[in-house]
Amino acid sequence: MSVLRKGRIGDQMLAYLIEWARQTSSIWKINLRVRVDNLSALHLYEKYGFMREGSRIREFYLHGQFVDVFLMGLQLAPLDLPSCTKSDQFTQTYGYSQV
Repeated sequence: MSVLRKGRIGDQMLAYLIEWARQTSSIWKINLRVRVDNLSALHLYEKYGFMREGSRIREFYLHGQFVDVFLMGLQLAPLDLPSCTKSDQFTQTYGYSQV
């Protein structure tokens, strides 16, 4: 077992990232991709509330084979946001809307 796994450094780093993101006013969601065969990473992300939102088949080529991934997300902002949406906020900040 690697030193990183024994020390649970990935767990600590993810906890720090999520706490930091929650304290900002601009990060409302964290998205990531994880290999479908990386069960320890899947377990870690699900432990922190990440949800599987989809998958990509043959997303990239690694060591002579194609790899599938899950798309995962963690919603940080409440789902019942006020009438000013993130898109409205983007338009107010940058002067044009996202397409």
